[in-house]
Amino acid sequence: MMIPEVENSRDYNRGLPWAVRMVHHAWAVVMWVLRPLREWVGHPSRRAWTIPVLWGAVGAVVVHQWDGKVAEWIKGVSSFGPGAASAMLGISLLACVVSAPVVMSRTGAGRATAVRWAAGFIALFLISRVMPMVVGRPRPVLEDPGYFVSPFGQYPLSPAVGIRHAWEFWVPGISDLWSMPSREVAYALFAAWTIGAVRPTWRAWMVMLVVVAVGAVLMSGTVYASDVVVGAALGIAVARVVLVPEEQQSHAAAQR
Repeated sequence: MMIPEVENSRDYNRGLPWAVRMVHHAWAVVMWVLRPLREWVGHPSRRAWTIPVLWGAVGAVVVHQWDGKVAEWIKGVSSFGPGAASAMLGISLLACVVSAPVVMSRTGAGRATAVRWAAGFIALFLISRVMPMVVGRPRPVLEDPGYFVSPFGQYPLSPAVGIRHAWEFWVPGISDLWSMPSREVAYALFAAWTIGAVRPTWRAWMVMLVVVAVGAVLMSGTVYASDVVVGAALGIAVARVVLVPEEQQSHAAAQR
């Protein structure tokens, strides 16, 4: 059976050293194996959200191995507490609210744009509320970075609260099992991405917003580094769906 990726690798790398060619051939085989996934992720109808989600998943897996060490270091040097994360949540939500009129101010924006923004924000709000209950990751205060409760598992929170599912939202203190994703970073990225796409001159401020959001939630000790990565990917994915027509127009203009 002819494998196009391997054939291309062989045709274009004939003059390279043997070892280099073998690496290229191995990579070509990997790309062939992953072709169905690549085609699904890269399909024009869904690439706006699948690409950020895929990179976020890969990034979270890579960063996860250092979560415990990063959290331990932050605990030793940071004087911030959960209040910093709460303040950042408010700032990020305010930025999301500001992004609505900014997006609507774009030339040609109409009812469809407003509906997309509203649907995107509502989707982000619901995902960022439900996903932590499904994942059930203990916060750094519980010092258990490698554990994920899942919808069917339970976790011993305290003698007073007992062993609980992460989705028992009515239980006091259950939010200690809601570390992933970081809502603050998700909202900040949603606002920064939508505003920056419509107002390029504001992008420096949007970068500052993201840096402050990431720094605040990490130094507050309420989430792990990989939770921040997942939150960022979530915010970007939803923002890109909201801005799909704008991104398509930019891509078409770049090709002309």
